[in-house]
Amino acid sequence: MKVVVVGGGIAGLGAAYELSLNPTNEVVLIESEGRLGGKILTETRDGKILEGGADAFLRRNPHGMKLAQELGISDQLTAPSAGSALLYSNGVLHPMPRELAMGIPTNPRVPLHTHSVGLGSRLRASAGILLGLKGDQETDSLGLLCQRRLGRGFTEGVVDPLIGGINAGSVYGSSISIMAPQLLEPLTARPKLPSRGRGQRMDGSNSKPSPIFASLPGGLAQLVTATAERAQTNGSEIVMGAKVSAIEPKGDGWLVHFERAGKTELIEADGVVLATPSYHAADLLRPIAKGAALKLSQIRYSSVAICSLALKDADYHLDHKISGVLIPKGQGFLTTAISISSSKWPSWASPDELLIRVSVGRFGDYRHLGIDDSDLVDLVGNEASSILGLKDSTELGHTKVFRWHNALAQFRPHHKELIEAVLLEISNAGLQNITLAGSYLSGSGVPSSLGSGRKAAAEIQLANKK
Repeated sequence: MKVVVVGGGIAGLGAAYELSLNPTNEVVLIESEGRLGGKILTETRDGKILEGGADAFLRRNPHGMKLAQELGISDQLTAPSAGSALLYSNGVLHPMPRELAMGIPTNPRVPLHTHSVGLGSRLRASAGILLGLKGDQETDSLGLLCQRRLGRGFTEGVVDPLIGGINAGSVYGSSISIMAPQLLEPLTARPKLPSRGRGQRMDGSNSKPSPIFASLPGGLAQLVTATAERAQTNGSEIVMGAKVSAIEPKGDGWLVHFERAGKTELIEADGVVLATPSYHAADLLRPIAKGAALKLSQIRYSSVAICSLALKDADYHLDHKISGVLIPKGQGFLTTAISISSSKWPSWASPDELLIRVSVGRFGDYRHLGIDDSDLVDLVGNEASSILGLKDSTELGHTKVFRWHNALAQFRPHHKELIEAVLLEISNAGLQNITLAGSYLSGSGVPSSLGSGRKAAAEIQLANKK
């Protein structure tokens, strides 16, 4: 079976790798850029790691850990040295209560000690747990369920920066079944009286938690490289700098058109995996499955930028266990989050510098798109100094801006139903041996994207056997 994988992000690489495990498959991966990895981008600075996108992946989603084991690099996995987040509110940094899981308390005592929001918001959240307030369980809106249970103030000030910030959006426009299905039970639980103390974790355990995130000594690009190399060792071909311009059915298979070095080339294939953002998949499907393309076009994206700043001789006093700061909406900043890279990954920074990654941009906020890199660095540098309480004498050293346009899909309520409708439209169009992969299908993050690629590869092989 000959399969063309369109897209060389981690989803496409996952698909190519999965297909390559069957020696009877002939796999060709086509990537339009001059590099692989998509939103995984690792650079080096004086021999030190500099991540332009994600700097780690979730361990609890099994796909990343499973691949690392299969590639023989799981023994190299590292965890951040810091893991405690702060919330910024009205000029003050507040610790995130450790009893919160993704911002959701289950003990009515906990909101009372969450000082990043006002007393009224804390009392309302506590009362919601005590009374067992719950919204319409048929709704798929995470924001509406949180607001009914915990109140608007607590939802906007605590839950939204944590969960909405995952894909630079808002809980009010998010599907709970995609973003946080594990929160449905605590948000709809029966009334609960205060339990003794505040030390128990939400999972009911008092033991030291296992690491939540993982990375590699060479950055996440090491995972990209290892996956690509294994796929190639297994016989896959990777074509770089080539843009797929059209796909058309041909008999029981496909004819894939792509542009490379100013010339049009063709590949005949038995199957196709579209491992691209939904808007690119829509462009390719429009001539052959108009209904599917129309529905894919409904998916919206946020554009973000990550500014890496090295601050020399900074008068920094936060605990070295602090991994970052979340900034809720309404605080007057362009900055949405600050990751303290020199605390999370000490080997990234020189001894005399504070290395931070400042995130800007969220769905509906596109101000950063009109600011050039130099001005953006100055702006976020000043905001970061204000948020972290640094002195004006702090010297700005190395800087780098990574821009990600239309990068993070927004999983609006009933997103699952939308994707099911897309797949039905493809089936109704009579298209066979074509599948979709990518983060827009079932969740953001490296493991989810990777899992979507491997699932797509498995589906296309199964379909070919029928």
